[in-house]
Amino acid sequence: MKKKLLVLTLAAITAFSTLFTGCGKKDDGVTVVHVGARYDDVEVWEAVNENLKPYNIRVENKAYDSSVNLNDLVLSGDIDLNVAQHYAYYDYIKAQDNKYSKLNAIGEISISTIDLYSNKYDSIDDLPDGAVIAIPNDINNGGRALSVLEKSGLIKLADDHGDIPLQEDIVENPKNIKFEEIATSSMISILDDVDAGFVYSPNASDAGLNPADDAIFRDELDLKNNPTQSKFIIIFTGEEGDENNEVYKRIIEEYHKENVFKAYKSEYKGSTVPVVDGEAIDLSQY
Repeated sequence: MKKKLLVLTLAAITAFSTLFTGCGKKDDGVTVVHVGARYDDVEVWEAVNENLKPYNIRVENKAYDSSVNLNDLVLSGDIDLNVAQHYAYYDYIKAQDNKYSKLNAIGEISISTIDLYSNKYDSIDDLPDGAVIAIPNDINNGGRALSVLEKSGLIKLADDHGDIPLQEDIVENPKNIKFEEIATSSMISILDDVDAGFVYSPNASDAGLNPADDAIFRDELDLKNNPTQSKFIIIFTGEEGDENNEVYKRIIEEYHKENVFKAYKSEYKGSTVPVVDGEAIDLSQY
């Protein structure tokens, strides 16, 4: 009987420890939520944590490189939430692999522009016939780049293309643009080797570029009228049921406060913009 009781006790302790692997109480009574990301966003999370102090909640944000699958870390319980993907990728992986069916998008975070840069030309009008343009080598971000190119007037896409356009959806290409597919993380480093390339604004800012001044064509945000663009809003991703977690709900609410918007303006200079209820925040008022 004592042996069975010991086994049950150990099982209970193990279960309790597992439950709080990602989200637990520290000695000071603060609930700690572990969030996986691709960027440190130090200033942003400091602002969020300042808002969370009255609720005895603290977020510990850790940036992982692209080799780490943050959705797997959520499902394994190693982190509580990830803030590293947009709706387009979230929808894509859930359709590709049933193990991700337990993931749940529980809130919106921000959106970054993906802009066209060139080390050879000062204007998109200067691109020559047969120019080589680098686009992201994954379906979702590559499709977004094609949508931006259509806005620029360089190409025309079929009216009936899917949610995310493909190169095969190009119906007009008067300059005979050629495309080279490159990982988004490598775009800055290959700009000398192509005529132009699409760079996400946080990567451009990290490299010392100013998206407002240095891009030869900007992906101006218009979430109301651009459904393709809206698919690239970054989201809080947890598991099924996490949308009802009161701690997570509080984090999302405090994330959408004025001091956080000011931190975005300071840290990203307008290249990444917070999103609330599907609308990009106008940072010019902060």
